[in-house]
Amino acid sequence: MLENFQIPKKLKGLIETEKQLPRILHLGLLCSVLTLLLSREPLPVSALTTRQIPAWAYFGGVVGVLFVVLSNLTAPKISAFSMTLLIFVGQIATGIAIDVFVHQQRSLGKIAGGVLILVGLLGSLSIDEDRKRERS
Repeated sequence: MLENFQIPKKLKGLIETEKQLPRILHLGLLCSVLTLLLSREPLPVSALTTRQIPAWAYFGGVVGVLFVVLSNLTAPKISAFSMTLLIFVGQIATGIAIDVFVHQQRSLGKIAGGVLILVGLLGSLSIDEDRKRERS
């Protein structure tokens, strides 16, 4: 079975990441710009100049980078099932936080669901730890 942390080792000889990464990024930028131009959609410049977009909306990129970094640090240490549940619980928690702080709404159903999933995740992690100890 191939573990998450073994994949970079297997690909190391196939991809020279340091040399290819700038090319990949530039190609992605080029494709994005071409898609924007070919779609013939009007550019939303007026939204930027009239300050219709709140300042906090620009922090999505920072949150995305933090998510990727934390995922890469966490993935080798837990199972794929636990990783999926963690991501799901994080999305539920973020949705609840947005509802509470932005929309001033509280949903007991969402909170209860998030807590139940978190309890299930913790139970699954403890079972995994017990199995690892039994094997040792």
